[in-house]
Amino acid sequence: MLNNITIAGRLVREPEVRIVGAGVTVCDFSVAVDRDFKNNGEKMTDFFECTAWRATAEFLVKYIRKGDMMVVTGSMFSKKWQDKETGQNRSKMYLDVKNLYAVGPKKESSFVVEQP
Repeated sequence: MLNNITIAGRLVREPEVRIVGAGVTVCDFSVAVDRDFKNNGEKMTDFFECTAWRATAEFLVKYIRKGDMMVVTGSMFSKKWQDKETGQNRSKMYLDVKNLYAVGPKKESSFVVEQP
């Protein structure tokens, strides 16, 4: 069986880092990925919840900021739980990050390249 996904998009918010177990670094973050098509003229965007571990998590926290472009590879997994308020079963898909590549920072609106 194959469970492999690659996405390219922008970091939605600053990464949330925590230490678990015996000092293992974990980082949760979200990536916004624009679709290639529009729905009634409106741009469509998907949001992927991601979890990075150890050195990958440390790299993310150190070098990537909100709005930066990145490529993420990994596998999808689901978390299931029961809602305490309603008692309904819930689930959510996450991307377990294997590799993360910084593509470049968000372009600043004041950045201008002058041609000679």
